[in-house]
Amino acid sequence: MYWSGGMPDDVIGIASDCMGNMIGFHRQLSPSDDAPVVFFDHDFVEVCEIAPSFDDFLSWYLDHLKGEQRING
Repeated sequence: MYWSGGMPDDVIGIASDCMGNMIGFHRQLSPSDDAPVVFFDHDFVEVCEIAPSFDDFLSWYLDHLKGEQRING
């Protein structure tokens, strides 16, 4: 569905956000543990890098999740 909606064929989605945008990786000829994480904005049909690696993406997410728990808890 995302590919037919304009997402490039070389992007492999692994998750979507609550607004229907896709988070994923570019296909690689030789898989790498430090592939950049990309974001496909379905409204603007654009792909941008959001983290240099999946580890960095998870670290950012967990750091911000901890902040939310302090505010709400």
